[in-house]
Amino acid sequence: MEQEEAVPPDINIFPLLYQGAPLVMNLFLVRRKDRYLPQYSKFFLNLLLRHYSAVGHVRMDRIV
Repeated sequence: MEQEEAVPPDINIFPLLYQGAPLVMNLFLVRRKDRYLPQYSKFFLNLLLRHYSAVGHVRMDRIV
């Protein structure tokens, strides 16, 4: 499925460009492995990992 088809029509996407190229920044999630992680935090962490592992394989010029 193309990225354009996956975006609902009521959502506007505006790419950030720097010197004519899409601006890309790293996203970090920091946590302490030796601390208790509540179930809702584990769920959120798994959602983030699944989402960004899939997004990481999409070329930026295909998104815009």
